Amino acid sequence: MGNKLKWTVEFEVDKSWVEDGFDLTNEFAQNMIESALPFAYSDELSAKVISSPNEEEIAKIQGYENAAEMKKENVGIYKL
Repeated sequence: MGNKLKWTVEFEVDKSWVEDGFDLTNEFAQNMIESALPFAYSDELSAKVISSPNEEEIAKIQGYENAAEMKKENVGIYKL
C-alpha cells in the first residue's frame, strides 16, 4: 500500500448548485486536494470520484440538450 492513506468521500450537493454549473469530476477533486495541500508534490496525492450522477442527467439539469453539448461548452463555473 505504500505511504499513502485513502479517504472515500461522499458529497451531497443541492440540485440548484448543479443547475449553476457544479459537476464534481476527478480533475475538480484533484484541484480541491491540491488547494488544501499547496506544498504537496503531485506524486504525494491523488483524487478520484467513486460515483456521480449520470452525465446526461447533469447536462439536462444545467440546461443542455445532452452531455456532448455540455462538454463542448464547458463554461460552468465549477467545471475544470
